[in-house]
Amino acid sequence: MILHHFNSVSRTKFFRVNHKLFRINSSLYKKGPLPTLPQRTLRNFQTETEEQVLNVEKRKNKKLKRVGQWLLVSAGMVFGIILVGGTTRLTESGLSMVEWKPLTFLPPITTSQWNQEFAKYQEYPEFTKFNPDMTLSEFKPIYLMEWAHRNFGRTLGLFFGTGFLYFCAIGAIRGRLLGRCLGLFGLGGVQGAIGWWMVKSGLKEDIDAPRVSQYRLATHLSSALVIYAGILWTALDVFWKINPKGNI
Repeated sequence: MILHHFNSVSRTKFFRVNHKLFRINSSLYKKGPLPTLPQRTLRNFQTETEEQVLNVEKRKNKKLKRVGQWLLVSAGMVFGIILVGGTTRLTESGLSMVEWKPLTFLPPITTSQWNQEFAKYQEYPEFTKFNPDMTLSEFKPIYLMEWAHRNFGRTLGLFFGTGFLYFCAIGAIRGRLLGRCLGLFGLGGVQGAIGWWMVKSGLKEDIDAPRVSQYRLATHLSSALVIYAGILWTALDVFWKINPKGNI
């Protein structure tokens, strides 16, 4: 009995509360829709949002432009080293350095150092079979030509490697571009090994004509052209992403 009375009272209060809420909602509806933000405020907010998006896009494009410029310079350096390599071949300087020494950057400076390098060269067939009368003064130009060729390649590797690390650090290289640049850098390292593999073919003592293998020479040149084309293609692809109309 008491429980039935309690439930009746609860239902009565519930209906009263809902009736009051209905009256409040009806009065608000008669007065019109709820107040909204002024149109000027909405336009200002939209403009600020668009400006923020444009600023982010501009910063991204600026970074990509720098990446493209770095790649273009790298491609130019690769083209330059191809020309230096051709000059080394034409002057028959490629076998003057009989050791690889990839971490040695300075050429011989003192007379003692020059004599040591010349003595090493005299142990190989190019001297004993082709140039037995060569003097130290005649040896220096061909040695320096090959030294310039090798150190040009090392300089290119340092330039590309440091640029790659810098642009990765600032977030300019990512995604597919990251993988492509890593592949090109790896090809550059392989190219150095191919160069020494080519030189070794001309240092063998059991050959009649102390010249590098033409097949290894062709491999060395072909890989250089592949690297050049890959870097140039990547650079142009970066500029195309910045401006598809082609205005660099």
